Amino acid sequence: QPVARGAALGIFFGILTPIAQIAFAVLGAVVLRANIVVAAASTLVSNPFTFPVIYLWAYRLGALLTGQQSREDELGALAGAEDAAQAALEVQSWYPALLDWLSSVGPPLAIGVPLIALSTALAAYALIYATWGLLRRMRDRSSATEGGP
Repeated sequence: QPVARGAALGIFFGILTPIAQIAFAVLGAVVLRANIVVAAASTLVSNPFTFPVIYLWAYRLGALLTGQQSREDELGALAGAEDAAQAALEVQSWYPALLDWLSSVGPPLAIGVPLIALSTALAAYALIYATWGLLRRMRDRSSATEGGP
């Protein structure tokens, strides 16, 4: 089902990659013979409004799976993000500050983001595939009862 594959690809790359989401989704759609328009459009699942929520869920899931689930760790990571943002203004110290922040939130995000992307894409694929099949069966039944081709 090309539409279900396209939606799953778009959602997967929309969540997984912070840049070039549409390019990855379209390339995947071409390779997997999915609906290219649906793949490109469904990357918009992550946008400036949903991005923070998705990545917070991904961080919390990753923190739970890595054992870093304390509230103090989460607050420390947020404080680290603020420190990294302040250090970014100073050219010489931005890289060490970024590496320090990534070492605190990186492992949970590295686990959580792919899991959220994959599980959401699989759920979307299953839902669209099932809905598409149900609508097709209903259409076939109605055309058979009407005596149409």
